[in-house]
Amino acid sequence: MSKDSEPPPAPGGQFLVYQTQDGKLKIDVRFEGKTVWLTQQHMAELFQTTKQNIGQHLKSIFAEGELVQDSVVKDSFTTAADGKNYATRFYNLDAIIPAFSLREKEAERESNRRLNPALNRSVNPATMPNPF
Repeated sequence: MSKDSEPPPAPGGQFLVYQTQDGKLKIDVRFEGKTVWLTQQHMAELFQTTKQNIGQHLKSIFAEGELVQDSVVKDSFTTAADGKNYATRFYNLDAIIPAFSLREKEAERESNRRLNPALNRSVNPATMPNPF
């Protein structure tokens, strides 16, 4: 092994538990190879949205050809608290980054939803005087 090459990742990768200082957010981040892997649920928690929104956004990314699903998705078995193994789908960093834009889009939609009624009330062409 040359000094520039890295040792192969441990089988199953390594996990890092990320928790905010206030303890409100705790996410298990899986490191494997040279990237991180998260589930849809972890992405939803990280980006403060729903798992369904993440799923729809990822589906759109794959359908539009922005990413090839087979290159960014990995199915793996995880052991739950009940001791049973469950198939779990993980998404690597290449899929996590575009999912982050979902939060920005949701914030923009929410702003528009709140602002549009106020703007419609304050700038109503029907109540404006005719300038001619």
